[in-house]
Amino acid sequence: MCIFPEMRYENRFAFLQPDVANELPPSPKSMFSILTRKGIVGEDFLGGIHNMAELEASIFELIDQYPENGASSERIFHLIEIWGGRTGRGIYCYQPFVWADIAPIYNGLITDFCAIDHIDDRTLVYAANSVNTFYQALHEVGYRGMGVAFITKHSRFWMHQKQPDNMLPIYDGTFSNNIMQQGSSAKMVHLLPFWRGMVEKAKLEHVSLTALERQLFRYFND
Repeated sequence: MCIFPEMRYENRFAFLQPDVANELPPSPKSMFSILTRKGIVGEDFLGGIHNMAELEASIFELIDQYPENGASSERIFHLIEIWGGRTGRGIYCYQPFVWADIAPIYNGLITDFCAIDHIDDRTLVYAANSVNTFYQALHEVGYRGMGVAFITKHSRFWMHQKQPDNMLPIYDGTFSNNIMQQGSSAKMVHLLPFWRGMVEKAKLEHVSLTALERQLFRYFND
């Protein structure tokens, strides 16, 4: 059961960081340092990206035009990981990172979430199964350190291609602890009930899922 705070809900998406900020916060910056230290990306990987608003907008732009823009799914993967911050470093630190091992699995996740063009109970179940399938497949090829919190960061971004206003929310410690009342460690078993609760709340408040997720995240973290 989802527990929501008493607050004013608005159908408006807000970036994580004010546009005036000219650098990434410590956690994404640390994640980028991990990737450069390990030689996974170069020092110029972020190019002209200076803050979280620019990073998020850049990921959305790459995904919206994928694959016609010729963008690398590996590049998008790393950008999302940097956006998510250093708590997702396990995928890079628990074992040597080899993109060729992950690419076929990740491309399956991309296919699944880019195919979702509406939200109902059937697509919610489909999406939850896809997240779990991705998690299980990673473990089968020997990759640890990526749980529901970071997988749903990726699935959320890839839904922007067809559902920019109704991306299924990230399920991380913020929402596990505050919305699901299940502690700060998000678990796969609570993902589908969380998504269902968020969909119903968005309908009740007449707001998009995208707006609802961001407002709740900022409410609990600002």
